[in-house]
Amino acid sequence: MRLGLLPEGEFNDGLILAETALAGIPALATSDADLLDIEEIPLRVQFEAADLLPVQICHPKLLLKAMTPKR
Repeated sequence: MRLGLLPEGEFNDGLILAETALAGIPALATSDADLLDIEEIPLRVQFEAADLLPVQICHPKLLLKAMTPKR
């Protein structure tokens, strides 16, 4: 939040993202626009600076589409 990756006041979103990274979960499926709007490269840089594995944020519909076999 200090870096402006999330809007001010989105403290819970920051906690969710931090807890996901600390748990070593590589992806976060969410429809939360504030999380989905985070720029991927600056976020990855911050995860690496904190010695955490990066978390890929994706919309559930896109994740499901990616996981569904093509017919």
